[in-house]
Amino acid sequence: GAAGTQPVEVSLECPVAGLCTTNVSVGTPPQPVKLLVDSGSGVLWVSNASHAFVPETSSTFQAGHGVDLPTRADGFQVQGLLAHDVVAFPGSSDGVSEAPLVVRDAAAANASALAAMAAAVAASLLPPEVRLSLEKLEEASGDSAVGVLGLNGCSEDQRRAWKETEADKVLPFFCHYWGKASADTPRTIRLEVGRSRPRMVIGGDLGDIGLRFAAALPPPSPPDARRWSVSVRALGIEAAAGWSFFSMKRPSEIDFNSQLPYGEAALLDSGSAVIRVGSDVFAVILRAFPSGCRRSVPEGVPQASIVCACDSVETLPTLTFSIEAASNVRLFGLDAGADFLSCVPPAAYATYDGSGMCSAAIVDGGPRHAVFG
Repeated sequence: GAAGTQPVEVSLECPVAGLCTTNVSVGTPPQPVKLLVDSGSGVLWVSNASHAFVPETSSTFQAGHGVDLPTRADGFQVQGLLAHDVVAFPGSSDGVSEAPLVVRDAAAANASALAAMAAAVAASLLPPEVRLSLEKLEEASGDSAVGVLGLNGCSEDQRRAWKETEADKVLPFFCHYWGKASADTPRTIRLEVGRSRPRMVIGGDLGDIGLRFAAALPPPSPPDARRWSVSVRALGIEAAAGWSFFSMKRPSEIDFNSQLPYGEAALLDSGSAVIRVGSDVFAVILRAFPSGCRRSVPEGVPQASIVCACDSVETLPTLTFSIEAASNVRLFGLDAGADFLSCVPPAAYATYDGSGMCSAAIVDGGPRHAVFG
């Protein structure tokens, strides 16, 4: 089979704010699986938990070797079996044959790492906002077998030269998908999650997209990584200074362009439930928050977020991201300065526990780390 020439429109379900899933079918006969739509990775993997996917019943299943996928920023890792099978999106005319995927061994894979993460949460070392994105989805959807659909692709030269061996990474699903598509099919994926009926459109016209996706990430990522990264010019933080007659807004700003001519490369990660920033940026953000806010864990303990004594999330600041716009022009070192402003109100990144505490899903990811979920 081959990817069609017409755009494929796939409905999304978003049971957790910012995290969306879709349903695809794998194998022959088709077996339905639920996948987290993740712009921060490239591999398609499914779980064999609760018989979510049963390879033995698919006549087109081709087993390969065991693989360990790179560990995610939140500590989650996938171990399983590299394989190839037919994958089809709802509404598509034909499935994609011999698509690369990983079947995760849910019973054995990563048991010790997950146990350590669970123990840390139980001991209040990690706040609820830093729990694994998949766990959040499983709780909200009642499904214990959510996999991942990575949206990253690769260059045409990479696809032709790729050889899947035990020493190589797994071929990204969409790298294989675009190789099966006709030459005139746009190599595009559009996510529309801020609407009443969220959807993903594959191979369609992007229309008037307001962001310029960066061509490269900071080293050691290769320039053709095809990741969903953008250039962030600045981050504005506007918080209330306190309750008094003279109370007024106290603005704070981090100007990335003053230090980096092309801004800070940031990954727009649809598979992340938090805004993950570098330690220096995290410290600036924390200082701009109200005086009752602090790190969720002591200095030196990883994955810290921000917790505050509060009456509601509305006492927390609004974040404004300045992102380089697609219409911007750079010529001979000159920058026209066109940007796209994205305002993030506190209700979009913080929760109130009902007993006087707010938790902000902003995480200290360590040195030079930016993942905007």
